[in-house]
Parts: sequence; C-alpha cells; structure tokens
Amino acid sequence: MNFFSYLSRDDIQYVHDASLEILAEVGLLVRNQKARGRFAEHGAKVDQQTGIVRIPAIVVEKYRKLVPPTITLRGRDPSCDVTFPRKLPVIATASSAPDIVDPVTGVTRRSRSDDIARIAHLVNQLPGFDLFSISTLADDAPPAQFSLSRFYPALKNCVKPCRTSVYDIREARQVLKLGELIAGSKQAFRERPFINFGYCSIVSPLTMDFDSTETLMFFAENDITAYGTVAPMGGLSTPMSLPGMLTLMNAEWLAAVTLAQMSKPGTAQIYNFLPVFADMRDGAYAPGAIEIGMMNSAVCQMARFYNVPSGGYLGLTNAKLSDAQAGYEKGMSPLMGALSGG
Repeated sequence: MNFFSYLSRDDIQYVHDASLEILAEVGLLVRNQKARGRFAEHGAKVDQQTGIVRIPAIVVEKYRKLVPPTITLRGRDPSCDVTFPRKLPVIATASSAPDIVDPVTGVTRRSRSDDIARIAHLVNQLPGFDLFSISTLADDAPPAQFSLSRFYPALKNCVKPCRTSVYDIREARQVLKLGELIAGSKQAFRERPFINFGYCSIVSPLTMDFDSTETLMFFAENDITAYGTVAPMGGLSTPMSLPGMLTLMNAEWLAAVTLAQMSKPGTAQIYNFLPVFADMRDGAYAPGAIEIGMMNSAVCQMARFYNVPSGGYLGLTNAKLSDAQAGYEKGMSPLMGALSGG
C-alpha cells in the first residue's frame, strides 16, 4: 500500500542511526532506581551517581526487535476488540480534560465522574469511535480513588476498549481489581484483560520519570495491555526543527521500548506520540499547528521501519471557539495521519 510520506529511505535510516548515537553517547536521565538496575542488568552503562543511562546500539537493536507487529486493545464485549495496524485507522476520543462545558447550562466547570458516564454511553453508541480514551478527569473522586472514579463509570457505560493512565501502581492495582470483579474472577480477567492503560514515562528531553516508569515496568511484567506516549514541545523541550524533534523523540521512544522489552520480551507497544510546538512569542502550547500532521507523517514512516503500530494525538486546535479555524485545524492533521498510514 502506498502512503503519503516526507522521508526518504536514507532519511529514515539517518534518524534511526542518530537516535542510536544519542542513546549510546549522551544517554538519558533515569530517575527510577529499579529501571536503572534493569538497564544495567541487560547491558546498558549506568552512572548511579548521576542517574545517566547510556544504552549501546547493539542493546537497543536487540530489544526493539522484540516488539510485536500488532497490538490488541480489548473491550468488555469481545466483538469490540481492536487489533491494529488494520486497513482503516483506529479512532479514539481525546482524554483527561480537567474542565467541561456543561451540556445544560453552557457554563465551563470542573469535570466529574457523571460526565464520564454520559460520554462513555455516547461513545458506546457511535460507530465512528473504536476506543474510549477516558475523556475527562473526575473532580468528585473520593480521596485515594481518583483513577477508580474514572474507570468505573467508563467501564459501566462502554463495552468498547477503555483506556487512560493512572498515577501509580497502587491506583493500577485498584483498577485491575475492578476488572476482576466485573469479569467474575481473577482468572477470568487474566484470560481476557479488557482494561487498557497508558503512561508517559518520557519527559523530554531525554528523561524517564519515577512513577510512570514504574508503571511501565509493572504493566509489562504482568502482561497488562498498555502503551506509552512521547510528548515533546518543539522549541522548548526539543529542537524547533522537525528533523531535530523527530530524532530526539525517536531516541526517547526507543529507550522506553527497550525498557519494556527488558521487563518482558514480546510486550506489545505503539509508536505513539504527541509532538506539539511552542508559540515562540510567548511559549504557549500550539497543538493546532500543521506541523503536528507533518510530524505524524514522519512518525508513521518510522513505525513502519520498526514494524510496529503507530498512533498520534491528532485533530487538536488552537481555536477558542467552534469556528472555521477549529474546523480547518481539526480536519487537516487527522487527514495527514490517515494518508500517512496511522
């Protein structure tokens, strides 16, 4: 199949080689001691005093080749399971908005768990959505039950695959216990785990945080479906140039994938990204820029080079109203993603 593309074969190889060079010579700061130990056990060079981990190219190549070519996200209804890559893109909702425009009053307020329930019910009925990435936060969550208060209304009202991230392993265990109760037993849930997680272990540039890196390893070790997102901001946390941003982001993705495979070989992953650019006049987040779609095209090519599924956060806008700017920006980057094979 032919896809729209920016990069030549030589460009792709150059990005890959440069990424390996960054990981081997510059390395990355790994804040999680368990992760540093795991890297060290599998051939990386670790400076325990500084926390810098340098990963030789031969080690990266060994482990990134273990990533399966497909991933399956499961829902409560097996007929809603999604395995990709497939012929058509997989469409998910946006996730984790702290505020919502009240559908009755039209006034913006903090989002609640009952909002999640209504959105989940709607997504469940709309054939255009394959996946419910839990759309809002839950300001009414009881103490120590934040993620539980998001997954419960989502799973209750949507039989399609549901996913979002959690703060830490304690919250992950709560949500997994919920899955066991819904499935009827721990064994039934393990045979068909229908809860999917996300994480952002990478903090650009070239840093792995503590809690999210801990969850990355926990999910891999326990065969829990989860995938990470790399979310750099061009001009602030990465170079402003598209090639520079792509290369740095690619190195970060390779580092996270390597750790996941060190935790359990064959752990399914997605080359998933949220690269946005800063408005250099004031440093503001500029997700509606067409460069987002351009970067997605390059990411899709890198994913095919690594023979893994690709994903991206597309359809974002800088518009403050549902106007022509919003329509244009929300239309162009998903179009580029679809044409590029996302």
